Amino acid sequence: MKYFSAALQGSAMFFTLLVSQVIIVTSLALTALWLYLKRMRNEDASEAEDSMGNSAGISKEFLSELQQKIATLEKEKEAYLNSDSIQLLGAEKLRTEELQKINQVTEDKLKSLETRILDYEVLKDEIGQLTQYKKENEKLKLELELLQKQVSAPPNAQAAARATTAVG
Repeated sequence: MKYFSAALQGSAMFFTLLVSQVIIVTSLALTALWLYLKRMRNEDASEAEDSMGNSAGISKEFLSELQQKIATLEKEKEAYLNSDSIQLLGAEKLRTEELQKINQVTEDKLKSLETRILDYEVLKDEIGQLTQYKKENEKLKLELELLQKQVSAPPNAQAAARATTAVG
């Protein structure tokens, strides 16, 4: 502090020089700090940009080409959506829906016919059984008539009938 107070007691010119030097040094230090921070911020931004593009080995030119291709494809997409081919697709879609309805109706008819065929097969089996029962019934009627004739015939005729049935 002695030195500082001695400087203050000296000439006014010395004091003015000292203050101006402090101001200049402070401003230089602040400017250097500001430039350092600015450079750090720019490096962070360029590192982020590099990490997005260059870390994968992609150059800026390639990225710009991709952006141009994306823009071109977007334009083509819009042109396609506005074209007549989309309207044709709509007509094809309606036709497809109609064909699906027809297909569903046909499948329903097919199921109905399959059910009827199963019913007819059951009826066929029952008719076959009825035919067999009819033949068996006729056979039993003939046997019944034969037995009735044997019972009503005289005993000698019964013996002869037994002999003929035993032979046959």
